Amino acid sequence: MTKYIIFVITLLLLTLAPVKAAIVGSSTAKVTIATLYSYSDYGGGDVVFAITTVVPGCEAGYWLRPTDPGFDRNLAAVMSAHLAGRSIIVLAHNDRLWSGSPGKYCRVHLI
Repeated sequence: MTKYIIFVITLLLLTLAPVKAAIVGSSTAKVTIATLYSYSDYGGGDVVFAITTVVPGCEAGYWLRPTDPGFDRNLAAVMSAHLAGRSIIVLAHNDRLWSGSPGKYCRVHLI
């Protein structure tokens, strides 16, 4: 009986614990890309980019993983926007930070 009570209490605590991971950014606010870096080896070809405004939780910018199914299309959108000086909408996972930097680069969810 005691194990059951501990199990239920643990389950309740886990259920009620605040979730810190989220999709950050704005589906209406456009951002401008300040810098864009493509790594030939790190992460198998990771791409990171910084924006001109700061997004809380993703202060350094965003990153793309080359093994993601939409990598090519997302990279094309980022490169096109950067080269044309145009703004884009970016949403990202603030719990999936890029390991290649101490700065907070969030993994792109949507462009």
